[in-house]
Amino acid sequence: MTAGRRRSIATMTIDGSVLAHRKSSRCGYRRCMMAATTLAAMLPLIAPAQAGKPPAIRLSATNKVPACVTPAKLMAFLKTRNRRLDRRFRNIARIYRAHGRTWQVRWDYAFFQMLVETNFLTYRAPNGRWGDVDPKQNNFAGIGTTGGGVPGNQFPDVSSGVLAQLQHLLVYSGSPIKNPVAARTRLKQDVILESTRSIARRRPVTFQDLSGRWAVDRKYGRTIESVARRFRTRFCNGAADTQVARAEPKPSNARNRATPARSPAKPDVPAAKLRLTTAPPATPLRNAPRPRPIAVCKVQIAGPQSSETLLIRSRNGSTVHLTALNVLPGQKDRMENIFISAYAKGGRTIATYRSRDKAVNDARTMCQQLTSAG
Repeated sequence: MTAGRRRSIATMTIDGSVLAHRKSSRCGYRRCMMAATTLAAMLPLIAPAQAGKPPAIRLSATNKVPACVTPAKLMAFLKTRNRRLDRRFRNIARIYRAHGRTWQVRWDYAFFQMLVETNFLTYRAPNGRWGDVDPKQNNFAGIGTTGGGVPGNQFPDVSSGVLAQLQHLLVYSGSPIKNPVAARTRLKQDVILESTRSIARRRPVTFQDLSGRWAVDRKYGRTIESVARRFRTRFCNGAADTQVARAEPKPSNARNRATPARSPAKPDVPAAKLRLTTAPPATPLRNAPRPRPIAVCKVQIAGPQSSETLLIRSRNGSTVHLTALNVLPGQKDRMENIFISAYAKGGRTIATYRSRDKAVNDARTMCQQLTSAG
């Protein structure tokens, strides 16, 4: 292994492409074995594992966060496994609660999922080796890590990374998101929604339903549940999820949707640092038209040589185009609008790069994943 390369820790996030990975073993023998070994090593540390049923992803009148779960207790639990926590993460539990309330997601289980994915924010495997994701990426759920050293998506701050995870969870629950934070969510949203449709029609999608889908591990949901059980044993006296706090507030207007509810005694996080979107909480997908399978994916380059490149995705029937568009300084918006209007109708920018070669390489990887996922 070359110096500096970071390996995956707990799981392989493959979104809608799990069948392709299983058929072709594209994740790689060493990566698959490391993921399995890590989870096996973590289980005895997490809980004596009794069978449990992880809750639905979406908050509801019958699916609320237990009263005993507070940001302070979550942080205390985190520090039992990570005594050298980076100061950047000191308010991360409050950020999960703020975004979770705004977007109506079980933020406590999203927090537990983060602990599994990052090995309690150490970003290391039990043997001490680094994973594919660097802590500075603020990627808390392996979004976009597909094996082979691919580091996945990067976010500008902790709040944006938490929001990206919760939005990705919402898509897995069957709820489409307008302009999600993560490039991976924008890229795979249609595929994920289609694969979730049959579950969402019958019942609420749960964290257990992420098994074999968000991660290749078929026990992924039970691993998250085992972390939750260990937390409850220590901080809730084993209290069941039926012991709930007051009903989670539902946003009533655009202002409330953009700013999470605050405790009058102790604010969660300054609103300026949360960088919440003004998009409303996602609504369940109902009777939406079935997207056509992707048969062809093409990568192309456009624009003059420049220091900034936009990766634009557009679709024409069953063909997806990923265009690395070079834009001149000060003319980014103008060139983006002209290109989309003329050559990529209905398209959108999914990522921005400082290197055209990096944009093209990522586009090729995305095309492989899109076509293999069908």
